[in-house]
Amino acid sequence: MKILHVSPVLHPCFHDLVKEQNKTHSLIFVKLDLTAEERPYRTTRDWNGLLIENVKRSQIWQHDDKLLNIFNQMLRAYRPKLIHIQVFSGISLLPILKAASNLHITKIITLHDHSLFCVPGICFDGHKKCRLDSLLSCECSFTRQSAANNRSSLHHFNQARTIVCKKIIDQCDQIICPSHHQREQLVRLFGQEDKFVTEYYGTNPRSITSQKKRGAKVTFGYLGTLWWAKGISLIEAAIDKLKDCDFNVLMGVKYSSQEPSAETHLLERLKNNSKIRLKLNIGRDKIYDDFFSQVDYLIIPSVWDETGPMTLFEAFSYGVPVIISNVPSMTEKIKENKSSMVFNDENELADIMRGIVEKRIKKNQGDKFSVKNISEYSRSIERIYEKALAATSRGLFLRLGFECNSKCVFCVIEGGKLRIDLNAVRDIFEKNQGRYDYVVLTGGEPTIRKDFFDILDIARRSGYAIKLQTHGRMFASEEFCEKISPYNVEFSININGSTATIHDTDTQAPGSFEQTVKGIKTLRKLDSDILVKIILTKNSYQHLLQTARFIAGLDIKKIMFVFPTPYGAAGMDFDAVVPRMSETLLPLTQAVHWLKKNTKVKISIEGFSRCCLNPEFHPLITECDMLDGIIPENNRRMYNAKEERVFIQKQKFFECRDCIYDKECEGVYKTYAAKMGKDEFRPVLKK
Repeated sequence: MKILHVSPVLHPCFHDLVKEQNKTHSLIFVKLDLTAEERPYRTTRDWNGLLIENVKRSQIWQHDDKLLNIFNQMLRAYRPKLIHIQVFSGISLLPILKAASNLHITKIITLHDHSLFCVPGICFDGHKKCRLDSLLSCECSFTRQSAANNRSSLHHFNQARTIVCKKIIDQCDQIICPSHHQREQLVRLFGQEDKFVTEYYGTNPRSITSQKKRGAKVTFGYLGTLWWAKGISLIEAAIDKLKDCDFNVLMGVKYSSQEPSAETHLLERLKNNSKIRLKLNIGRDKIYDDFFSQVDYLIIPSVWDETGPMTLFEAFSYGVPVIISNVPSMTEKIKENKSSMVFNDENELADIMRGIVEKRIKKNQGDKFSVKNISEYSRSIERIYEKALAATSRGLFLRLGFECNSKCVFCVIEGGKLRIDLNAVRDIFEKNQGRYDYVVLTGGEPTIRKDFFDILDIARRSGYAIKLQTHGRMFASEEFCEKISPYNVEFSININGSTATIHDTDTQAPGSFEQTVKGIKTLRKLDSDILVKIILTKNSYQHLLQTARFIAGLDIKKIMFVFPTPYGAAGMDFDAVVPRMSETLLPLTQAVHWLKKNTKVKISIEGFSRCCLNPEFHPLITECDMLDGIIPENNRRMYNAKEERVFIQKQKFFECRDCIYDKECEGVYKTYAAKMGKDEFRPVLKK
C-alpha cells in the first residue's frame, strides 16, 4: 500500500513507525517546516531510501490555498491510498485534508498535543488546567491574544475555531488519540464518537549493552526539553526542599543554541545546582547506556495534560518506574504499575522523593511495565487503517439543472430551464459537509453553466471529491480541459458508438461525437480519471463490440455498459429508444469477452436484472447504493437513490420470490415491465 506520512517533526514513535511500515509499504514522508512563510514551497530529498518532501506552511487557522495547491500536486503525483498526518501545534490541517479528500484519499491523523481544539495546544493557561464543554467558553490569555491578533472579538474567534475544528473532524476518516482522556474531551466537545480511537505510543527499545548501574545514591531522572510547560521548575522546587537528603537528579535535556533566552537562563541555573547532572542531546542509540541505566525513577513533572508522553513508555520499556504529575492522560497509563507514583505539587513531589531516599518507599517486586513495542504498535495502527479503508464512502447526487445543449434520446429527464443557483449550491455543500465524501455533479449538462468553475471551487474548498456526469463536448477546448485539471474530477462521459453516425443519432447533436472524442483525448493527456458509459439503445446495442474496441483504443481504463432507464426522454419515446433486455445479451457478451481477453479495462454493468445475465457477469453488476440525491424541483427535494429505485421506480414479479437472486436483485423498472411484460424474467431456481 502507498502511504504518505506528514509531520513537522520526527517524533520518536512516529520515526520508528515510518521505519517499520517502510519494510512492507511504499512510503513518502512530507516534512512540514514550522517556520511560517507567506509562500509555501517544497523541496525533495532522500532519507535512507525514503522519499522526503519538505514543505513550508502558514498559520493553522487560515485557509491556505497555496498549501492546498502544493498538496494537490504532490498527492496527484504520488497517488497514495492513505495519508497519515502527525498533528503538532502549528500544522495547517484543513488545506492538506481537503487536497486528500478531493482525490478520494483516506485520511488518518494522530494528535500529539491538544492543538486541534486548543490555541497553545496544552489545555493549560499558566494557572489552571482547562476542562471545557464548549470552545465558546474558552477565555484563556492565549486565546484572547490570538483573537486580538486576528482583529476579532473573543466570541467570534471562538466561533470560527469551532467551525474549523468541526470541518477538520468531518474531513478525517479516523483520529488517533494517545490517551483515553483526550478522546473523551474531543467526544464531549464535538460528538462523532466513531471518529476517535485511542492508541498508546509504541517504543523501540535500544539494545541493552550493560547491566543497570547501582550506586549508593538514589538517582532520579528527567528526560525532555526545557520548555516551561514540561515542569522542570517543580523538580527545582522539590530539590530545594530536600537539601538535607543525599541523591542525584540526572537530566537528559534536548537543547540547541537557538532556544529562547528563558530556556538558556534555565540551563545555566540547572548547571549550578549541585544535585543535578546534565547530559545534553543524548542520541537515541545511547538512551539506555547514558540515561536509563543510571536512574532509579523517571520524573515527568509536566504541568499540562501530556497526551503521551513518549518518555513514560520508554521508561517502562526499560523497567524504570515513573513519578508523574497528576494529569489524567498520564495517570491512566500507570494503573497496573504499583511502583509508579503521582504528585499534585512540589510539596508532594518532595515527599515522594524523600520517602524513596530514606527507603520508606520501595519498588514493588514483580511489577508490571505494560508497553507495546513498535511492531505491535504498527500492527495496531494498520488495523485502524484497515477499518478506515473498509468504510463505505457516501455520495451526494446533485442535479444542478435541466438545461443541456444535446438532446439525447436516452436522457432520464425531459429538459427544461429549472436550475439550482450558485448560492443554493454553496448552501447545500456547507450544510452537508462531513455527511458525504464526494459529490456527483450532473444535469442537464453542468459544463455549460457560466458558474461551473465557481461550483467546482466551492466543492473543492468544502472538501468533497468531485465526480462529473457530462456529455464531454465542452472538453473539445484544451483551455477548458486545463482549467478543470486542478480539481481532480472523476469524469463519467457517454460514447454510444464508434462512429459519428451512431453516436450523433443518439445525442441528436451533430458534431457531438467529434467534440466528445477530442475532449476525452485531451483529458487523458492530463491524466484524468474517466469512466465511459455506453447506453444500450435500439440504435447502439448491435454495435457494442466495435464501440468497446474504439473506446479501449482511447486509453480508457473503465467502461460501463448501461441498459437505459425508461424515464424522461427515454420514457416518452420508449418504443424507439429502449430495446428488449434479452436482445442485447449477445452483443453485450461479445463486447465484454473481447475486453477481458484483450485489455485490462475495468468493466461494470448497470440496469440489468440478474436472471437476464450469464452468472459470469454478476460480479460486474453495479448500482449506486450510498448516494443521496438533490434535484432542482419541489424545493430542492432530497431523496435516496437506492430507495427511489427500489421502492418507487422498480417492481418485482410474483415468481421472483423463488429466485436465488431475489435478495440481491432490485427488480425491473415499472415502465419497462408495463411495456414489455415479464416473459424475459424467469426465476433462477436452486439446483
